[in-house]
Amino acid sequence: VRHVSAMGEAAEKSVQLQVPPVSYGIGDLLFDFRNNPGGPAKVGGSSDPDEYPLLEPRGIFPEAGEPKGRVALIGHSAGGFISRIYMSQRTYAGKAYFGERFVHSLVTLGTPHKAGSALPFVHVAWANR
Repeated sequence: VRHVSAMGEAAEKSVQLQVPPVSYGIGDLLFDFRNNPGGPAKVGGSSDPDEYPLLEPRGIFPEAGEPKGRVALIGHSAGGFISRIYMSQRTYAGKAYFGERFVHSLVTLGTPHKAGSALPFVHVAWANR
């Protein structure tokens, strides 16, 4: 989202978007999966996102330039409530993303907005607060 919003008018004119390559391998993925707060290993000892420790993902992710515009964000299923978390100003797992600065509209498709009792719905309940 940050890279596309930094493209500004180029993104609006359907110019080929240039998002810098990331360096993230299978070892990084396995490390992040194993150390995911509230995930399968229950790192941090809590299923409450407000109590998760801050964990930056492994790998190399280039910084985006200054935003020149905003984008429409489409999220399907869990991507919808993850997008809501991204757009929030509240701290989630030790970090606030303030994504609303880069997104002018959000469309969710097949997204659970009503929290159930299973573990994944803890995040929906957080987004609903």
